[in-house]
Formats: sequence, C-alpha cells, structure tokens
Amino acid sequence: MYLSFNGERRFYLEGRYFEELGRTYSYENPVILIRMLPEHVFELSGERAYQSWSGGWLGVMTRQMEDVNDFHDRWYREKLTSTYGGR
Repeated sequence: MYLSFNGERRFYLEGRYFEELGRTYSYENPVILIRMLPEHVFELSGERAYQSWSGGWLGVMTRQMEDVNDFHDRWYREKLTSTYGGR
C-alpha cells in the first residue's frame, strides 16, 4: 500500500503487514501499533525506511518514537508546513 501526500507517493507498506494491521487493530493497543509502524515502512526504492530496534525497553521505545516523529515529518508534515506555514 502506498502512503502518499497530495497525490505524491512517499513510502509504501507491504500488503502482508497492512493486512496484519487490519486484523490486530481491534484488540491491539494503538500506541504499540503506531510505535512499531516505521520499522515496516519502505522507501519507494525498496529499502527499509527505518530499522528495527533491540535492547532495553526504554531505549527501544525512545528510538521507535523518534522514528514515528521522523516518519510523519518525511511523509507529510514537512510538505504541509512548507505549503501552509507554521508547525
């Protein structure tokens, strides 16, 4: 599934993962789904956009949330703020 902004493709998710999101959404904590999303995002070139983290839970969660923020910046927030100003 392509993730686009203003008609421009920015990233994609593999179909298997998108299906898994749909299946688990009804019972999984949404914070966990959001936190883990970036490690399943691919650049249009086919490379992973973000790595998968391991280690202690606090360090992993911190890195995952940094990736979530970066992902949103790169997906739409940078273009949105440059188009409409402000943040």
